[in-house]
Amino acid sequence: MAESFSSSKISPQQLLVVGFFITILAGTGLLILPYATTQGITLVDALFTSTSAVCVTGLIVKSTPADFTMFGKTVILVLIQIGGLGYMSMATWIALFAGQKIGIAQRILIKESLNVASLEGIVRFMKGMLIFVLIAESIGTMILYAKFFNEYHLELPFWQALFHSVSAFNNAGFSLFDNSL
Repeated sequence: MAESFSSSKISPQQLLVVGFFITILAGTGLLILPYATTQGITLVDALFTSTSAVCVTGLIVKSTPADFTMFGKTVILVLIQIGGLGYMSMATWIALFAGQKIGIAQRILIKESLNVASLEGIVRFMKGMLIFVLIAESIGTMILYAKFFNEYHLELPFWQALFHSVSAFNNAGFSLFDNSL
């Protein structure tokens, strides 16, 4: 990737836009699958939902709890996480977990994606950000789980707690309750 990026005519900003577009299209493709919804979904509604999740706007045209299956809700959750934290952040974390080195081209993309001034310490920053995100979302999940399990006796309280914690942390506005959270 580093060689193709450095020798290409695509700017880091253009590559980021293309990446978001591909993420939205992949989400659309997954949401339009028959087992992602309870009664089917149009291409436009799947595209709108995917875009809303990736761009963390929380706008919906279908009821998340009623119209999406567990698979569809999981796709939405992953899209929220990718969109909220940035797909470049997610790609960097995956590369780091796989033991890959982050080259200068990837560092430039990360810098542009996060709108930071310098490349200095960018990988260390990304590691710290991942730890913070995991801790914050875990704490949110535990607090919501205790509330959902003890007071509301919801079906799948841990799943609901996780979904709402990720949605809230990323300021996405998606909820598994028809009347919001």
